[in-house]
Amino acid sequence: MVIFTKQLSQLTFKDIEDFCVEKYPEGVELDYKREFPSNLAKTIAAFSNNRGGIVILGVEEDSSTGLPEAWKGVKNDAKHSERVNQIIATVDPTPDYEVHVTDERGGCVFIIVRVFEGYSTPYYVKNDSNIYWRTGNIAKLLDIASPDAVELLFKKREEARKARDEQILLATGVFNSAVSRADSERLGMIAEKQVPAEQSGYYPHTLGTQTSLCTIDIQPYYPRKSLISPSELEASLPGLRVSGHFGGVPPEQRPESIPQGVLFFEWGERTGAIFSTQVSSAGLIHRVQDVLRVDEKGNKRIYLSSVAVELLMVLKFAGNFYSKVGYQGSLFGSLKIKGVQGNTLFPIVPDGWRNWDDFNKALLNEYRWVLDLDTSVLTNQSRFTEFITDRIREIYWSVGYKKINEKLLADFLKQSGLS
Repeated sequence: MVIFTKQLSQLTFKDIEDFCVEKYPEGVELDYKREFPSNLAKTIAAFSNNRGGIVILGVEEDSSTGLPEAWKGVKNDAKHSERVNQIIATVDPTPDYEVHVTDERGGCVFIIVRVFEGYSTPYYVKNDSNIYWRTGNIAKLLDIASPDAVELLFKKREEARKARDEQILLATGVFNSAVSRADSERLGMIAEKQVPAEQSGYYPHTLGTQTSLCTIDIQPYYPRKSLISPSELEASLPGLRVSGHFGGVPPEQRPESIPQGVLFFEWGERTGAIFSTQVSSAGLIHRVQDVLRVDEKGNKRIYLSSVAVELLMVLKFAGNFYSKVGYQGSLFGSLKIKGVQGNTLFPIVPDGWRNWDDFNKALLNEYRWVLDLDTSVLTNQSRFTEFITDRIREIYWSVGYKKINEKLLADFLKQSGLS
């Protein structure tokens, strides 16, 4: 069924016509509406409380069979998307969804609303105490959830959190083990020189103790199953790679196998810098990069440009990866910078811009920002740029830069080639 597999923004008037000709009935994940219905918010909440689904406005269904019987669209109006957004704003918590208006035919369009499976369940319609549930019963597609179903909805949020935590725990364990292994290699190299560590030419400190690590993780909100086998994952990665000024995601070297996925790990024999990328078959992308730079005078610097490019590359790769495995839905993650207290934080300065002198010193040792989005953000260029811009503003404010030059930010995103 093309409407469930194709990117929403690519669906045309003819796609919906062809879909209706195939006579798919309404069900747990599909709803037809001739016009804007009064209960659209209830339908959206019910989809969010179940497996998600699609609403097509402009299709009239047979109430006894749920089959489409007329599909003329609705009169074209520039405010259709705004109206849908206003209706969905009455659902709490806010569902993950996307809206698309097709091309026009005879003054009419189809409006398609894709609702992703919700994990912050249960979803309510404001000023309505009922919890709505999507059923497979044609006579009663929309129903009030039973007490048992309500209990499951409340548990779902906690189960999703636990599943994400397990993925992060595994990735953290793999990373720490890789660092420990690399440090043993470092000590072995120094021992072979049979001179003091400072004279060996190799990094003299324990790996990970003199770093500022930028960690970015992103994964499905509820990683319940494998999206791809580990071997298929490894084979597909070269074609999904995203390159930037500071390397690529994933790196070009061949990865090693780890439980449920693959690991790319490098360390600087002379500098002690650490670079790690993990991708799991359950959908977790876990990237750790050392963003600390030490000049010839021993001054410790962190360039926010490096952090921003890391975020851009990871999210662009995530878009490629989730499209490859066919995952559409909610995503959750974080961006962290650890080991930065007292280090100089250099603001973003695109090529051609003059650097400024009011550099800030990091107040905290660790900063963390939440990444809460869905896959539609990764495939829609305007929404992606808006998301990245908002995150950079948030980072700036957190580390003491209250204002950001919008022209500067626009130039930086353009020069990155990733926005």
